[in-house]
Amino acid sequence: MAISRKIKEFCFNRQRKKIIRNKTIVNYYDAVSIGIIYDASKEQDYVFITQAVKELQKDQKKVKTLGFIRQKKMPAYGFPKLTFEFCTKKDFSWNFKPKKQEIKEFIEYPFDILIDLTARDIYQFKYIVGLSKSNFIVGPFDEKWNKFYDLMIKVNDDCSIEEFLKHCYHYLKMLKK
Repeated sequence: MAISRKIKEFCFNRQRKKIIRNKTIVNYYDAVSIGIIYDASKEQDYVFITQAVKELQKDQKKVKTLGFIRQKKMPAYGFPKLTFEFCTKKDFSWNFKPKKQEIKEFIEYPFDILIDLTARDIYQFKYIVGLSKSNFIVGPFDEKWNKFYDLMIKVNDDCSIEEFLKHCYHYLKMLKK
């Protein structure tokens, strides 16, 4: 197990060294494009993200989401739509490298802000965050992942994605360039 993890980390770190990011502080008002990654395993979280996307679009934001489905079978709501993409564990190789083209495109897209709403245990999405070309990356506080984020927000472990997203908006609106 430890050898496998070391090999995964080695491959990931080698890829991460090649990433060139235009790291800049971007507040909510200046952002044009926003990417959101989240755990879409529960339908109520998907419904909430759908509403959040509508609100962002009202604010003239270009939004793209990537939801992770933990179930082996894709639920009825888990089929791609215009701003919604979904993936499962099978869309990643043994070392968490994405196999699906849509995931690769999501990583390559230089969002003004990328918001990570995922739990600490979805390593595939930490891979996406670590390789993202987004200008400003926001996520939950965790010492283990601090090198991936530009802004980390500390919340309770039982914090819902609704609550966490509200915290993200609050701090993103406070930022000054």
